Amino acid sequence: MARLFREGPAAARADSDVRDVLVYDALRTPRTKGKPDGSLATVPPHELIRQLTDALRARQGAKAVGAVERLALGCVTQTGAQGGHIALTSRIYAALPDSAVAVTLNNYCVSGMSAVASAARAIALGEESLALAGGVECMSQAPFEGDHAPFFSDIGLAARLRYVSPPIVADLLATLADLNREQLDAVTVESHRRAALAWRKGHYQSTVVPIIRPDGGRVERDELMREGLSVQDLARFGPAFAALGALGHDSVLTNAIAGLSAVKHLHAIPHCPPIADGAALLLLGDATRGAEYGMR
Repeated sequence: MARLFREGPAAARADSDVRDVLVYDALRTPRTKGKPDGSLATVPPHELIRQLTDALRARQGAKAVGAVERLALGCVTQTGAQGGHIALTSRIYAALPDSAVAVTLNNYCVSGMSAVASAARAIALGEESLALAGGVECMSQAPFEGDHAPFFSDIGLAARLRYVSPPIVADLLATLADLNREQLDAVTVESHRRAALAWRKGHYQSTVVPIIRPDGGRVERDELMREGLSVQDLARFGPAFAALGALGHDSVLTNAIAGLSAVKHLHAIPHCPPIADGAALLLLGDATRGAEYGMR
């Protein structure tokens, strides 16, 4: 049993008033390159959610999925293929109940987790008893910063909002933690090694759903791992974000943080999270509704 998110207003309630929230299933698509030549670039985001929903129907039963009362999706770049309320589009396209609440949520890098938290709170407080929650991001179709928020390019507004581009924040954290390039290279190589090892050992067999493309092709595996990556391979990549910092992001930080004289730019492109396409869904519910449909 997983008791989720006993916090905020719910924390003031007596334990007897707050339901345990159970995770009945958790699925995701493969993570693929978020570029036009990526394996999922021709699959719209709502189609990814539909295929995950169909997989949940096959695993947990159509009646259980047909009783879902909420679809909450995290999505950062809500434009183009991901515009126009992607959770609502996905709910209709995936043939989920018309009565189910649809929520599209942008909380940047924790959008999917925030969607799960919102669904869990609704169940814990008795507003609903079954929900689907997760996230979708198809960066091949909705590129990073593709919604063109004004503070992305207006450094004066960015300074007023204390907004700093994510790669510069990564360099800031490396500076504050006194990390060096060798440490960044080592953890990058180890991350790719562990991901590939997990695939070889079959750890993702029960949770990664193969996706069928419009051309009939089948995408079964993450394609962003570099199993044979070595520290020597990374040597040819220099720091990538000094020029971005010089546009004004560095000065926002040095003006705001006492004792910080400069941001040490260390991160290269291979250190960064890959530009990716993918989606994930959790099936959440309370114990009573889970027992009704025979779910564990």
